[in-house]
Amino acid sequence: MRMSVIIPVKNEERNLERLLPALLEQSHPPEEILVAIAPSTTDRSREVTEKYHPDAVWVEGGMPGPGRNKGARHAHGELLLFLDADVLPGDAYLLRDIRQDMRERSLDVATVDHVGIDTSIREKAYFAIFNAAQRVMSHSKRPFGCGTIIAAKRDVHERIGGFDERWAFYEDSDYIQRAVHDGYRFAVLDRPAYVRVDPRRLRKDGIMPVLKNGIRADRYARKHGVITDIGLIDKDYFDHDTAMSGTERKVKPRFPTRLYTTNEKIETIQR
Repeated sequence: MRMSVIIPVKNEERNLERLLPALLEQSHPPEEILVAIAPSTTDRSREVTEKYHPDAVWVEGGMPGPGRNKGARHAHGELLLFLDADVLPGDAYLLRDIRQDMRERSLDVATVDHVGIDTSIREKAYFAIFNAAQRVMSHSKRPFGCGTIIAAKRDVHERIGGFDERWAFYEDSDYIQRAVHDGYRFAVLDRPAYVRVDPRRLRKDGIMPVLKNGIRADRYARKHGVITDIGLIDKDYFDHDTAMSGTERKVKPRFPTRLYTTNEKIETIQR
């Protein structure tokens, strides 16, 4: 199964210096790497990518959801692997194990465990809690996952409409939940498949705030639907350059609608 790796990027030159060589050194490297670069990028992300992988496909990105969708529209692989730039494969066999496990278990969407890079004891505890919760919830009707790494069959990605671009936060879990709601198979792959994650978000915002806001996001999504503004979760917590100062917007529950992008236009299809 051919694999296309899609990486949304905004000022990630340092992380791309680590990630790209690690991908190319995999025992079964991807057939294609696509980089969705945000127009506001000001660093050397493009130059670093061209240094390590001159054949990388460039698309104009933005927020993570739209960036992933645009990358997917230009991808040729049957299997899409969405990766954040600040991760590293757990070992040299990650991409092989993802393909093999998804094929053998007939999975449509999958993710893996997360392990921090150079983490403290408290950060190690955070990742242990995250992994345990992710595995437990993977058997429920409301599984969750992190856009750090999500693998999906291309046809499934297209059928569920890709990432819903209205979401400012929690779009990754919404993506997985819509796939499960539509009857597709999701799982957290077994070890040794895992990624190593830069704990910069934990160090910037704090472990407890990150945990609490993940819970708040799920509760808000259950009650109101789409999180159109990160400030809806905690207006004093997130420092996001697209956060709005407007009041909370009521939206319809998530599952009656589906969003996808065609010819750069977002269309909503009512079932």
